[in-house]
Amino acid sequence: CLLFFLKQKETEAVVLFRSVTLYQVGRRHCCHWGGPMGRSEGLSQLEQYVLLCLIRLGDEAYGVPIHQEIEERIARSVSIATVYSALDRLEKEGLLTSHLSSPLPERGGRAKRLYRLSAEGATALQRARRVHDSMWEGVEVKAAGSL
Repeated sequence: CLLFFLKQKETEAVVLFRSVTLYQVGRRHCCHWGGPMGRSEGLSQLEQYVLLCLIRLGDEAYGVPIHQEIEERIARSVSIATVYSALDRLEKEGLLTSHLSSPLPERGGRAKRLYRLSAEGATALQRARRVHDSMWEGVEVKAAGSL
């Protein structure tokens, strides 16, 4: 999705064939272009990582292991809140489903929210992979100035 910052508040925007949402971030006003949740542009990199983790972790996929798997594989820190935000967004879009597990057997044990990839999520991941592979097809990465 295309996200850009506006210097001053806009009260109306009319765009043909696309929806637009205006909102405020701090003192800046932002504009989000695209269809529902910007899905016309496909999955973000983080969303792809989250969905791939659901496949890797299987029936035991819940927030903490998903977060750990992402950090381990990309070798950098990611906020757990960012992962939960992505899980919530992907569930609202129908790309994954969730349910509460039985409470843990220890005293005061809480249920965990377990996540599972939906058919729509699998389709979105396959589409993202095709786009990624298509972009890399025939590309050879060379340092600037090298022959």
